[in-house]
Amino acid sequence: MTTYEKEFLSVFESKYGDADLRKTFELLVSMGLIEPTMCKVAVIRHFVNTQVADGVGKLDAMWNATEHFACTYEYVRRCMYYYRDMNIV
Repeated sequence: MTTYEKEFLSVFESKYGDADLRKTFELLVSMGLIEPTMCKVAVIRHFVNTQVADGVGKLDAMWNATEHFACTYEYVRRCMYYYRDMNIV
């Protein structure tokens, strides 16, 4: 961890130390420190990769994601390929 990350963690713990994981996540999102779009990308990528690991073809897994998340195939495709180099799950 960097010095800034350690300091942020210290400040966050002093203000919200008793928050559970869900509350902590909500706080970070409300503070603008977690990007909701990147959360969507990570969840879609995880969904598709889990299905592929379970033996579903990648194209079928991507179509399953469109149904599960009620989004377009283009959005799933973008999540899988455009964000591939951005260190997202």
